[in-house]
Amino acid sequence: MGEKDPSRKRNRQPSEVTGEFPLIDPVVRQMRRTLRSAQDRHIEELGLSEDGAPKEDKPSRTSDEENH
Repeated sequence: MGEKDPSRKRNRQPSEVTGEFPLIDPVVRQMRRTLRSAQDRHIEELGLSEDGAPKEDKPSRTSDEENH
């Protein structure tokens, strides 16, 4: 997503994120981007696919393996 001209943001009504608080929208967008990138990193660390299911190349432990 490319950044638009900042002077146009002030004139936009109603705001596209909350509809009420145009000054908070950029903060909300940044928080969503940060959260999304943190979720992506966490998913990669856990070795999960995009939908949260375990990837096939990393076999998960079964209860039998943990008992031995």
